[in-house]
Amino acid sequence: MRKLLVLLMVILLASPAARAQTTDAERLGIAIDYFQSAKYHEALLILQQLDRHYKLNPRFRAYLGVCHYYEWQYEQACEYLDTLIPSLSGFAPQERAVYYHCAAESHFNLKQYDQALPLYETQLSLCHENEKGNVYYKVGFCYMFAQQWQEAFKNFTYALIYYRRNNPAEAARISQTETMLTGIRKKLPADAPALFLITRRKTEPLSCGIDTAKIRLPLTNPPAVHATYADKRQQTPRQGSTKGSKRHQQ
Repeated sequence: MRKLLVLLMVILLASPAARAQTTDAERLGIAIDYFQSAKYHEALLILQQLDRHYKLNPRFRAYLGVCHYYEWQYEQACEYLDTLIPSLSGFAPQERAVYYHCAAESHFNLKQYDQALPLYETQLSLCHENEKGNVYYKVGFCYMFAQQWQEAFKNFTYALIYYRRNNPAEAARISQTETMLTGIRKKLPADAPALFLITRRKTEPLSCGIDTAKIRLPLTNPPAVHATYADKRQQTPRQGSTKGSKRHQQ
């Protein structure tokens, strides 16, 4: 009888904790459902409470960063995502692209363009083809605000290429990109050519120097660009010159 009473007491004492654990697990499931349904405010409230009681794993804390971004709380989004992104390398590329996007956009909206730029460039190597136009568009702005006109022109050009190829219905954005190119073109030397190309893979960032001694690539045939590729530009040969045509044949 005594053993039975002891066992009953143990069960009674343990039950509230067990029920609390189950409730928290259910709440986490509800938060994930909210997150996947784009109900970021509701997800944020639950995840914040759980994160105060338990140290959530990196993925769920990254969810917090994404929720803060969609709530326009950019500083909090940066605080979470800047810390967590290095630990998320094992996740699927598209999922990582979301985290890089939210972090880059948060820094961009805080006018921290130098911090946004490498995040956008990494996002380029992770996102889908139909998302690259928007990323290059923002990269173009980062360089434009830094008054690096050549790089700004190059990236707005890539944005226009990808918009025309993958997002032709976005007429307003295409028109705006063309307007940006027209304005930035006036900042470049009068004889600056407007043809760019991709050569062999390198480790330099997009801001590397322009090599004019490579094969031309027309803008109507966009390359599969990655941020770690070195982008090059070739000047159009003078009329009567065969130097450019010989190089093109090599």
